[in-house]
Amino acid sequence: MTVYITTAGVVQVSSPEEGEIRYYDGIAFNLGTDVDEFGRMIIGKSQVFLLKMADQLDFMKESWVKG
Repeated sequence: MTVYITTAGVVQVSSPEEGEIRYYDGIAFNLGTDVDEFGRMIIGKSQVFLLKMADQLDFMKESWVKG
């Protein structure tokens, strides 16, 4: 089975009022509130990224020909 993951490729630019907010594939990520004391992404934000990635999965059946 082959899994293809595609992304929209749209990057939104944050305004100066928003501080350290960056956008990854349309998901806002705040460097001050979305990471734990070890610099890892918090569980809630990880779930958002995982659900976004799962929403973009396309499954395709390919026929394999023995040669």
